[in-house]
Amino acid sequence: CGRRGFKWAPKDPTPLQERAEDLGGCELLRLLECPTAFGFLKQTATVQCASGERIVVALDGCSDLPSFRAHLAEALGMEEGAAALELVDAAGLAAVTGPYIRSSADLLCARPGESLAIAKEKLQQWRKSVEAKGGWDVQGDGSADSETDESGTEQLPLDEESALVKS
Repeated sequence: CGRRGFKWAPKDPTPLQERAEDLGGCELLRLLECPTAFGFLKQTATVQCASGERIVVALDGCSDLPSFRAHLAEALGMEEGAAALELVDAAGLAAVTGPYIRSSADLLCARPGESLAIAKEKLQQWRKSVEAKGGWDVQGDGSADSETDESGTEQLPLDEESALVKS
């Protein structure tokens, strides 16, 4: 399951496991009679860093700008803290200043001493490689070749084919 700007998050434990533990028995008849939700699509924002890292961040825990910056600084291993991180919207190259991060946003970031121009160039290179592959779009899909940290931030290399989902 994939959609640009969203990341699949399975329910844990699954509804079937939960009901089997609570009630026991088979759930087949219930499944035939009513729908069951096995997970959610969580809103995300994608950050292209000047260093080449491309990070998909689920917004359910950090949709406001201060917590998003803090989460991103932690994911990047920045000892300087979130304030040192330069963050702009890739569409208009305007600094991200609003109280909330927009879902499906493509953002550029640079650490101290790095250039946003390089992040923009890396994003353009990535987009060209995506177009060359037939219009594929990177999704945070939890594939085995992508790395997900304990907070749900998925780090995808620039050309990770296993993390591509047809748009």
